[in-house]
Amino acid sequence: MDIQEELAAFCADLLSERQYLYVVQRVLAQEPGRWHELFVICSDLAETEQSLRLRATISGTLHVAWMPYSAGAYGDEYCTILFFEDDLLWSYTAIFNSAVIKRL
Repeated sequence: MDIQEELAAFCADLLSERQYLYVVQRVLAQEPGRWHELFVICSDLAETEQSLRLRATISGTLHVAWMPYSAGAYGDEYCTILFFEDDLLWSYTAIFNSAVIKRL
């Protein structure tokens, strides 16, 4: 797997695995539409094996931002979450149901 595939798998895990829902909670607690350094707002995430390997491999910063999803097709509970690594000019975008967080 190349680094871009590893980044995509990492971000997909953050958005889909129950153990990482706290990461999404912290992301959604930030101001919408602004970039934030993922490993700053989630400093404890920086210590997982997968993130340590990624941080050793990438030379840039992994940023995250979110925005309300206003298309209306899915309802008001949905948002867009974007990840961006600035050195590789790599990005990952996902539509996320924030109601998942509210049910916890």
